[in-house]
Amino acid sequence: MDGWLDDDLACVTPWGFDVADISVPTYPWHGCEDLMVPFSHDQWRAARVPGVTAHLEAGEGHESIRLKRWTGCSTR
Repeated sequence: MDGWLDDDLACVTPWGFDVADISVPTYPWHGCEDLMVPFSHDQWRAARVPGVTAHLEAGEGHESIRLKRWTGCSTR
């Protein structure tokens, strides 16, 4: 529950930094069919983070991107 609360508050309160100041490689993955996080959020972020490599995927949802990327990978 605490994580959900933190996420919800992050949507309506300042983050304490400007995303335009991010200077490390950033690779967000987001599916346009995500029902939990608005797709427009990553579109907004991708437009503002310098040098971002955004993967904004058509037809993907909240978990489908993660599951497709890790299918067949070993944890050993």
